[in-house]
Amino acid sequence: MVQALTNRQRTTAIKNNKMSQQQKAVISLTNLAVGNQITKCKLIEEALSQTQYNQVTPTPAEVLPIIAALESAQAKCDLRNYEWIPVRNDLLKQMQVAVRKQCNSVNTIANGDPNYLAFCGFGLSKIPAPHQEPEQGAVKKMVDKGQGTAIFTMKTLKFCSFYELQIEGAGNLNISVSATVAKFKVAEMPMGVILKARVRGVNNKGVGLWSPWVDFSLSLTAPIGGVGDSTND
Repeated sequence: MVQALTNRQRTTAIKNNKMSQQQKAVISLTNLAVGNQITKCKLIEEALSQTQYNQVTPTPAEVLPIIAALESAQAKCDLRNYEWIPVRNDLLKQMQVAVRKQCNSVNTIANGDPNYLAFCGFGLSKIPAPHQEPEQGAVKKMVDKGQGTAIFTMKTLKFCSFYELQIEGAGNLNISVSATVAKFKVAEMPMGVILKARVRGVNNKGVGLWSPWVDFSLSLTAPIGGVGDSTND
């Protein structure tokens, strides 16, 4: 049998590649003093209080009371009422979790739309350089595993959602297989005859060039477990 991606897996791989190129809302509270975290989160809630963000969860109306309680607890800690530290820490964690959930909610709703992200109050990730189609593929190695089975290793391509391997031979043999990694296991191939293989990369921009055809054959006597057979190292 051929280990292959389903159509759904192929679509998901392309979708993930496309999403990796989108600008996103980001939140970083690491290494900020509590007071600075409070100030930053209050500004975010002010921005999210605008009508266009009324579907964000949790809502500002739910988060602002947490921030107010945290401000009060922090003020007591500043006055050296140290018994308030556990309360302060618990409220701080609640605020951090809530604001990070809001950031995820913004990204889900925006789906990369810069107009939606523009006034959300969160920082924005850098816009990645636009991807192009993958470069030309290359078959690097074939290992005969015995009984008509082989493992093919391909050149790893940048910006590639998945790889497509094509194998042809006499008698109208035509095997197509796809995988998200540059390695394929193909079984039930004819032995003792000349076959040929080629590979290409695919992403949301399109398909790359096929590699040149590489001839190979599978031994009739190769033991199960395989022997190495380099094609294009």
